Amino acid sequence: TLFRSAFPGMVAWWKAENNAFDSVGTNNGIEHNITYTNGKVGAAFYLNGSNAYVGVPASSSLNVGVGNGFTFETWINPASLIPQPVAEWNDGVGDIGTHFFISESQYPTLGWPPGCLYANLIDTAGGDHIITTGAGIVATNNYQHIALTYDKASGVAVLYCNGTPVQTANLGSFTPQTSFNLYMGTRPSGSSAGSFFHGAIDEPSLYN
Repeated sequence: TLFRSAFPGMVAWWKAENNAFDSVGTNNGIEHNITYTNGKVGAAFYLNGSNAYVGVPASSSLNVGVGNGFTFETWINPASLIPQPVAEWNDGVGDIGTHFFISESQYPTLGWPPGCLYANLIDTAGGDHIITTGAGIVATNNYQHIALTYDKASGVAVLYCNGTPVQTANLGSFTPQTSFNLYMGTRPSGSSAGSFFHGAIDEPSLYN
């Protein structure tokens, strides 16, 4: 349901109602050049694709990788399908943690599949654990719900679009790197630093 209260396991929920406050915890976001637009529910963050993002300082509750698994979910309305970050843990000085992108590829020489969902659950030793769909999952100019889940016991990660699993992969059991600051809409450092999301992000939330 769209009009929900906090669910079990929810550690942060940024409703984007003209602020970046966390509605269930203490992980308030810091807005950088954010404006607001019509969201799936009420208002939504609008990111201009050049310098707008939300940063959330690292905390023990955001470090969901040390637990049994995690889910990140949000509504997005992208203005384009270039490779762009939705959410990423990043230390700001070159170390990239777990991240969730659209239209990204681990092998750019093969081209970026426009509209794919892509996640790399980089572990605490810096190892890659990739799950990705083919092209055409996400479209421009309408809201779609996307989610990434990982279960440490089984090693299974799943990507969802509009509530439907669109890719499942057994990545193995490891600890995803989620101890860094959490960024929504940008990669602040490391390879491809300075990339930004262009469009609206609404109701992002994180579960442990």
